[in-house]
Amino acid sequence: MAESRRKALGSAERVIVWLRQHMRAKHLGPGDPLPKELELAAIVGVGRPAVREALTAMRALGIITSVRCGGIRIIRPPVLLELREYLRERYESPSQWSEAMEFRGALEQGLAAMVAARIGKAELVRMRAILDGVRAAHPSGAGLAEADGAFHLALIEASGNHLAQLMSALYRPLFASDDTSPAADVAAWLTQHQGLLAALERGDGARFQRLMRRHTSAYFRPLSR
Repeated sequence: MAESRRKALGSAERVIVWLRQHMRAKHLGPGDPLPKELELAAIVGVGRPAVREALTAMRALGIITSVRCGGIRIIRPPVLLELREYLRERYESPSQWSEAMEFRGALEQGLAAMVAARIGKAELVRMRAILDGVRAAHPSGAGLAEADGAFHLALIEASGNHLAQLMSALYRPLFASDDTSPAADVAAWLTQHQGLLAALERGDGARFQRLMRRHTSAYFRPLSR
């Protein structure tokens, strides 16, 4: 039997799982409200950044919208949440996970030019905060997988391509976990992602695209000639 790659869910994914179960148990649908950010953080036992990441993914899927005074309302049935869970369960073996990584790499590499052309100050500030958070936790390595997901999600959102954001929201749980990482892995991660961000901050789109190709090349299995 192929070895499973299933890991503990990351904080943001735990929020999404709770919301999916909550909507199912309460038979909620379009027009119904959901708990606010602070309530969700307390119920699930996570920080507000994780709640915001979860809600961002659900907005990308077109399931919820924000309303005045910080409220959250369902606008579509959560069918795509079921698809996310199916994908997470389906892509468990090393070969299946490699296939998912290839798709992720192809998507992110293909969006690099759009990211470089369209990224704004808000996304740059957000990505800088993610790197600072990882650096502050170094060398513990806690939460690196979640930080990686948040960084790459910010890149995809910066592309301005809504279909890419939808696809990213669907495959995100395949790579989310609360695992810790060795100090050497954290240092290498920081070096690579600092380089990507520095190129974007300088407005050097050509360098960003080169670094992104190099960064995502690790996602691809060797191709037979």
